[in-house]
Amino acid sequence: LEKYTDAIVAFDRAIAIHPASPLAVYHKAIALARLSRNEDAIREFDHTTSLDPEYAPAYHQKGAILLKLNRFADAISAFERCIAIKPAFAQAYFVKGFALYQLGRYQEAVEVFDKAIGITPNYLNEIVKNATGINAKQYILNKILIESKRLLTYTDLPISAITEALGYEDPSYFIRLFRSQTNMTPLNYRR
Repeated sequence: LEKYTDAIVAFDRAIAIHPASPLAVYHKAIALARLSRNEDAIREFDHTTSLDPEYAPAYHQKGAILLKLNRFADAISAFERCIAIKPAFAQAYFVKGFALYQLGRYQEAVEVFDKAIGITPNYLNEIVKNATGINAKQYILNKILIESKRLLTYTDLPISAITEALGYEDPSYFIRLFRSQTNMTPLNYRR
């Protein structure tokens, strides 16, 4: 943490000498983000883009912070600006897609993912981990568990129907998966 605090001081000196330098402001924002000073980082990313409206990485980093703060609509706007400036920036497409997914805009999320399909599964995993703190498999599993718990709580659907609704073919597999994540069977959870 001390190295980031020292970096902020150094970037402040550089900004004082070269106030129109978006690079120094951008790197100060990165250091603020590493210290979890998210609102300060967002302001500095905004300052960066006021100095250079075409500085795509600032929009991308701002979007990532907004995503962590669950400010999905604002994150989408930041990623859209990043993509408009640098259309080949695949990571921005995927993180925008996750923000759309969080807002329940599933079809739009799929379209965004389709645009960036050329990346490897390892890279997708890295992107998801950077945005959410967990790997892609666990992220998807968490969403499936949330939906399964919702169906178990608010419907009287049989386990086989819930299994099918969640995209699984084998109810016994779903039951084992649910138990491994919650330490109880779906029927015990329902009670």
